[in-house]
Amino acid sequence: MAIALAVGHVPSVYAQSGAAATATMTINIPAQPLGQALNELARQANLQMTFPAALVAGKQARAVSGQLTAQQAIDRMLSGTGLMAATEGSAVVVRQSPVQPSGGATLPTVQVVGTTREGSAADGYRVDDSALVGFTDRSIRDTPRSIRVISADLIKDQRVTDLDALGRLDASVTASYKQPGFHARTEIRGFDVADGQNYRYNGMLFLRQQLTPLENKQRVEVLKGLSAFEAGFAAPSGVINFVTKRPTVEPLTDLNLSFDQYGDALAHIDLSRRFDDGRVGLRINAAAETLRSYIDETPGNRQFASLAADWRLTNRTLLTFDAEYQARKQVLQPSFRPTASGTIPRNVDPTRFIGQSWAVYDTDNLTLSGRLEHRFNDAWTGIVEGNWNRTLHPFNEASVVNLQDNGAGTVSAFIASGTKREAETLRPMVQGRFATGGLTHELVFGYALQSTSARNGDSFSGQLGPTNLYAPVQYPKPTTALTRSQSGFTVKDSGFFLQDVISFSDAWMLHVGGRQANIDQRSINAAGAESARYEKSRFSPNAAIVFKPMPDVTTYLSYAEGVENGGVAPQTFNSQPVTNAGSIRPVLVSEQWEAGVKAPLSPRVDAELSVFQIERPSDFVDNTLTFVREGNRVHRGVELSLAGRVSNEWTLLGSALLLDAALERTGDATTEGKRPTSVPKRRYTLTAEYSPSQLPGWAFNANWSYTGNRPLDNAHRFEFAPSFEVVNLGFRYRTTLNRSGLAAKAITVRGGVANLFDKRYFSTSNFGQLVNGAPRTVSLGVDMSF
Repeated sequence: MAIALAVGHVPSVYAQSGAAATATMTINIPAQPLGQALNELARQANLQMTFPAALVAGKQARAVSGQLTAQQAIDRMLSGTGLMAATEGSAVVVRQSPVQPSGGATLPTVQVVGTTREGSAADGYRVDDSALVGFTDRSIRDTPRSIRVISADLIKDQRVTDLDALGRLDASVTASYKQPGFHARTEIRGFDVADGQNYRYNGMLFLRQQLTPLENKQRVEVLKGLSAFEAGFAAPSGVINFVTKRPTVEPLTDLNLSFDQYGDALAHIDLSRRFDDGRVGLRINAAAETLRSYIDETPGNRQFASLAADWRLTNRTLLTFDAEYQARKQVLQPSFRPTASGTIPRNVDPTRFIGQSWAVYDTDNLTLSGRLEHRFNDAWTGIVEGNWNRTLHPFNEASVVNLQDNGAGTVSAFIASGTKREAETLRPMVQGRFATGGLTHELVFGYALQSTSARNGDSFSGQLGPTNLYAPVQYPKPTTALTRSQSGFTVKDSGFFLQDVISFSDAWMLHVGGRQANIDQRSINAAGAESARYEKSRFSPNAAIVFKPMPDVTTYLSYAEGVENGGVAPQTFNSQPVTNAGSIRPVLVSEQWEAGVKAPLSPRVDAELSVFQIERPSDFVDNTLTFVREGNRVHRGVELSLAGRVSNEWTLLGSALLLDAALERTGDATTEGKRPTSVPKRRYTLTAEYSPSQLPGWAFNANWSYTGNRPLDNAHRFEFAPSFEVVNLGFRYRTTLNRSGLAAKAITVRGGVANLFDKRYFSTSNFGQLVNGAPRTVSLGVDMSF
């Protein structure tokens, strides 16, 4: 079926003949982003439809339902969007309607380059759009930043359960701290992703103090490098954004069951329904998990539930809401440090428990998020969004310190009655498009208020007695009275932001903007009184020039400045008291240059190449247990990635990071020119998926990742954590069962073997601490759609 339709011209007619041109059908498409709505219309009306992702980015489609012809449906869907549709060959092509800018010149015709991809296996797990940069949906290919989006399909098919697994899919993302019972910490381009600054939930601040549930996440977006415009005060690593699943068009009932050889078992249900002629949608996810690991003595459990809702208040106004709760507790396997002589203990069995049975990592997290969006007209949209995130965290920790070459050490205990952390975001903004003379502008401006607070409970810290990595000793939980404490901190980050994307022609664009960030940071002492305060205002600019030598090839050069709070000196470091605990360091200002090219290697395979330099002042706890600032960390690197279907049967995802990181101008001969702790020089990842045509429904995948060696301290006093590589294998089988009297059931079975060759390696190297990686692990799961 094909359409010849020009919005605003009458009469518009189908290119069909006979009764087909006026045939009616049942159409039911709720209000949603225009790209998704057009894809759904094409499916329901059996149309071949093409449109560029950038064209529909940020546009909202009104609900379309009833007995309609395809012409009536597309008329209603495109009404008020400023777009038109026309037949080209056998396809319906959506493009910009002619617009007369103030200078009287006609805007250039938008060229159709393809259809919107949402990261499915059929699309080679490629995703076209992201709203992470500039707060509005934009083609990733046209964005002058390095962005990686991990889709829900890729999360499932690669059996990703925590952020440490992202390191298998992108070489720039490294798990820097991972142990059974604890949430993984990550690095991007060699910089830590700060738990309290650099994570986002639907674009807003999110405190990540526990393993983040992925059951209700549509995708995980990774913005690499400085992110002051998007995040305000944040570390220079980049931003990781969790995007939640939205209510679906059709009713959805999915059940997932999975388990592994060590007894970890998960049950998860995903329900979605629409009401009131599609104007209201609800989606519920719930999960329960019995936590087990390759260490028998680290049991735990997890309960999770979430609600996503949207409500089309009017044709131009959309309200969305998310609520998410998770309670998780598990016995911790502690890390250990190099020995007093600087060597790494050899032949430590990764399955041996070296902790204490009472050392449980216990978290209780609640997140609420909402967004109100109103389209004033075809060009301008107003948005008000906000969220609140709270984590309760009683903490019992046991670690091994004073380690000797024979594995002997001391058990050190830290017990806290509970820490409460909260984060809030409020962000009103306006997005719009307009033209001046021969130029077009895409503008976003607004105000952001972010605040975080932490209050520590009563605690005890002390040493319990001797132990050994090869013959661990168990001690009863200390009964010493906890020391009274109300210490903590508050941070308020506020300021205006503005960005303008100016198009000079189809080939040239200029991104220019920045953020005025104001920080008010306070330390609270054990008595609950303010002990230190720091206030600072800083403008962080960013600019980029984009040149497209061909419609599907993008080159860019960008510059950005980032700002982050210098941090509060911690109370302890590796269970030892810090000499200047509670003191506040001045803000850190970082700079980044980045150049890159994004281009297709074929119609179904995309490739990216970027080079970058990031320079950041260095804050850390030194050998005297003092929180100091010495010199700069300079990271220079090259990133390369490719993704897509190289044939009808083969999909490849590959990436590489070559990183030259060094401490410069430290004033200390022991650290000058040294590679910073935990940073590898090289990382590589490769994922291949094979879907043989002779075996319909089957797919087989293999993943290989390599991580270079990593220093354990800035002065390189210790032996480096060795390089390692890990191979994983997996499969999936999809089928549909038809039973008499029952609706068809889609079933997907997934299984795999992680660490196929049972390699021994250190999954953790940050903070001078080591944790053995997981041994070979077999897992199996089944998804059932009713």
